[in-house]
Amino acid sequence: SYIQSAETTLHPGPPPKPAQARLALWPGLDVPKGLVQPIIVSSDEQCGDATPEHWCVFASMIVGNAKQEMGKRVALAGDQSLVMKFVYNTTLKGYHQSLFIPPNPQPVSILNIASGPSTSFYTATECQSKHAGTVNAHTYTETTIVLSEPDPNWGKTPTYSFMGCADSATTDDGGKTWKIGTIHM
Repeated sequence: SYIQSAETTLHPGPPPKPAQARLALWPGLDVPKGLVQPIIVSSDEQCGDATPEHWCVFASMIVGNAKQEMGKRVALAGDQSLVMKFVYNTTLKGYHQSLFIPPNPQPVSILNIASGPSTSFYTATECQSKHAGTVNAHTYTETTIVLSEPDPNWGKTPTYSFMGCADSATTDDGGKTWKIGTIHM
């Protein structure tokens, strides 16, 4: 089975001060054609309407190993949250990715690319270029993953690395829907 839909809410906390190139937070879905990964970035480089005191967020997919496709780039304050939704479209053969900043019900960034399906969901904190220093703690909450077919073993083997930890993945419907309360990074 593959991931039919996924949703998670990031609470990023304040971006690093001073801003440096570049710190990226992201959840990801490995796909046959690359990596579906909305980006939450802090940088001293221009990114949409974000200032160095804000995060810059956008829907994104790494195609192959080099090309990055991006949706609209918008600012996110450290005390705001970001809801990220992924829905597999069988006609497109890829994920419809949409990002929301509550309480606004309209997406702030979207991306639709033929990617193929994913069987994995994970989060990462990525220091790029000259970024050095401390990364503030951040959390993902209310993570829900719905599989195309029930798999009672899907969420039983989590992988943790680099000081991340998460609540156990649970299912109430035999492995079709998996929920993770909080992921701490």
